[in-house]
Amino acid sequence: MAAIYDALFIFMPIVVLIGLIIVWSYFSPKRVVIYEYERGVVFHNGKFHRILVPGAYWLLQRFDTLQRVDVRARFITIPGQEVLTADNINVKVSIAASFQVNDPLKALTITSNYSESLYMILQLGLRDLFSSSPVEELLAKRGELSKRLFETTVEKVSNIGLTLPIALLSPRT
Repeated sequence: MAAIYDALFIFMPIVVLIGLIIVWSYFSPKRVVIYEYERGVVFHNGKFHRILVPGAYWLLQRFDTLQRVDVRARFITIPGQEVLTADNINVKVSIAASFQVNDPLKALTITSNYSESLYMILQLGLRDLFSSSPVEELLAKRGELSKRLFETTVEKVSNIGLTLPIALLSPRT
């Protein structure tokens, strides 16, 4: 009987240590670093928890999910769109725009891909702008077209968490 107690006395700390290692690995925190040019959106058990600004953080890897969002200014080009004017004439126009993520939570939760959404918003704004005007009016007000495109799309873009500092049209041949 004494041999059994001696064996338990020797193996019990090992069993407890293994148990603690298993529990620690299940609930262990994970260190993450958010850089200056990004923001982190933390979801705890699938629900929004907080937005991380640049710095180092500890997250519970079993319960917390981190999605990083790049907040640097980026550019998008929509090349050579064939657009039909109000008097049924095809015009080929390109768009160049600059955008930046303003609200990381909206950018991640309102749309599945904010870059594609911006592309579509600009493309549809261009089509609306050109389809409501005849060619003579478009040629006479070429300088004003970029401003009108910017005005019609800026609110839609802000609804998905982006800012649109500039959107320019350029005619294509």
